[in-house]
Amino acid sequence: SGQRDEGARTVREIFSAAVFILLLATAIPAATAAGTDQGDPSGSTGATVEKVITGTVDSFDKDTGAVVINGKTLYITANGEMALPNVGQKVTYVYEQRDGRNVVTSFRLGQ
Repeated sequence: SGQRDEGARTVREIFSAAVFILLLATAIPAATAAGTDQGDPSGSTGATVEKVITGTVDSFDKDTGAVVINGKTLYITANGEMALPNVGQKVTYVYEQRDGRNVVTSFRLGQ
């Protein structure tokens, strides 16, 4: 009976240690993310943060690729895959900050 109690205690200790390690493993990334200002344009974390905006196109400058949605200026890079928006059209853009500019990385028209 004494060995059985000791064996059960060992199993409980191993289980407790495993739970502790699992909790620690999930807490470290959460604490790191909580301490990061994702709105920091300096890019000090090295991670790129994508943002999403949905709205109506206020204006579009074909020469510069600048599109204004809900008063926010985004830039469409010159690639053949990006559809050009029309003023008044509803769009959803995913963008990230590059060199101080909001650069569109993907889009949905009419969304």
